[in-house]
Amino acid sequence: MSDALLTVFSFAIVLTSITTLLGASLNAGGKSNEAWVAEASAAYVESLGSISPLTAMVAVSAGTTIVDVVIENAGARSYSQWKEWDVAVQYTTASGGISIQRLSYTSGTLSAGKWTVSGIYLNATTRITKGTDPDVLNPVEQMVLRLQVSPVAGTGTTGMVVITTVDGLSTRILFDA
Repeated sequence: MSDALLTVFSFAIVLTSITTLLGASLNAGGKSNEAWVAEASAAYVESLGSISPLTAMVAVSAGTTIVDVVIENAGARSYSQWKEWDVAVQYTTASGGISIQRLSYTSGTLSAGKWTVSGIYLNATTRITKGTDPDVLNPVEQMVLRLQVSPVAGTGTTGMVVITTVDGLSTRILFDA
């Protein structure tokens, strides 16, 4: 009888040990899976790219407001297809009203309600030009977007430019008029 009790007791200890080890193993696998999913998600986001706003400068000229916005391609992919980008601006006018406009791209002469690519640089501040792909914004390159809006922005007010790429990446930057 004591041998039977010892056998049952030993069997219970072995079964408990196996269950504990199996649970720990499955839990470790779950953590590995979570880490893999997090890494894959980060890689996917990076593959989409990243556009970062750097500066926005404003000038008033002949009854319109010119805004130069510098963005940087902080992601891993290149961009072009400017016609497909969305650029919108919101600001307070000189008369105190709020103006919200979706601007159209132009590769020609800039006019009110339009935006254009003023240049793509390795460094927009020093205007260091790039040697290849003049019409493509590659990773770590900077692009100057020039916007012209009317009516004139009010002096001492703050406006906002929102830029959205063809694949849906969006960034915004504030400017002081």
